[in-house]
Amino acid sequence: MENQDIKLTIAKVEDLVKWVIRNQDWSTTWFLDPVTQVHVEKYLINIREVIYKKSGGYPSAERNIFAIYPDWMEFDDSLFPYSGISIEWDERYFNIGHRDILGSVLGLGLERHAIGDIIVKENIAYAIIMEDILDFLLANLVKVGRAKVKVSNIDLAQLDIPEPKFKEINTTVPSMRLDCLASSGFGYSRNKILPFIREGKIFVNWDQITKPDFQIKEGDIITLRGAGRIRIFKISGLTRKNRVAVIIHRFI
Repeated sequence: MENQDIKLTIAKVEDLVKWVIRNQDWSTTWFLDPVTQVHVEKYLINIREVIYKKSGGYPSAERNIFAIYPDWMEFDDSLFPYSGISIEWDERYFNIGHRDILGSVLGLGLERHAIGDIIVKENIAYAIIMEDILDFLLANLVKVGRAKVKVSNIDLAQLDIPEPKFKEINTTVPSMRLDCLASSGFGYSRNKILPFIREGKIFVNWDQITKPDFQIKEGDIITLRGAGRIRIFKISGLTRKNRVAVIIHRFI
């Protein structure tokens, strides 16, 4: 189903590109997840007549909108069609999380592609949304779970984004193969990691990789569906036993 969804997205982006070239004007996509973004960029980078840029409302956003425009045109970032909202609730409801907020928003009949990142703090969350649903959410999002919420429009420039939390893992691996790094980072044996790789459940920089011997570099992000993600923070060099010393950040 995922591959089919990506094919449908690419087909829609192809239609956008044709429209942009024909009308010599700009257009944008909706919010795309990181995996789909990889495929869209692979397509767009080969189209000489257009340029693209992407944004999700703040520098480290995961879900992004693509702006596509003719190669002679400059695109002002203020034209990206998103807005920001804050969602506040009573601190008694300390266990509200990303899934609760997303579920409540989708429960209003909205599509997932209309919502970008959701950043949850103690008793407030920020969400990046398509601007055409802003008024609807301000009027209709009144509860998340059992908690009453106050929803307000916010200036995205004022977003207070918390630093990502991670566990630091200092380890050594026999080589920089994907199966070695994924095994160390996620705490599975290599025998258990191998089926995950071959079944397409592991992504490197959000690109699906099915080869266990794929070579990993410093800075690469490895995602295991259902288990989170790790980043190869630093390669420290070789040990006396000719193993590679690495520092891995496992996000929590």
